[in-house]
Amino acid sequence: MEIYNLGMLEIFVPKRGLNRDTMETEYKKGKLEFTNKAVKAYNEEKEKQATIMVPISNVAFEANGITKTTFDSWIKTVVWDMIGSTRAENYSTDSYNDLRNRLVI
Repeated sequence: MEIYNLGMLEIFVPKRGLNRDTMETEYKKGKLEFTNKAVKAYNEEKEKQATIMVPISNVAFEANGITKTTFDSWIKTVVWDMIGSTRAENYSTDSYNDLRNRLVI
């Protein structure tokens, strides 16, 4: 049996830790404000997003794609194993029907 890639599961890794640069403050005109360096660091951190890419092979799809609900529960199991959360905004994958249509029997 030949193994080939049908699609990709993209898991968005939640941010961990804190960039200390984003916490810098100073007093301006009697008020505590974030420094320009802190604002810049915050904007840069906001744009960063780590992801894990997991290939979905024909073998994995055949084993777990008998029904859409079976396939979805398998995807959620993979996501849970990677990041411990299965909320819809934490991962994306090609639709079940797209993957099924790409499957060559």
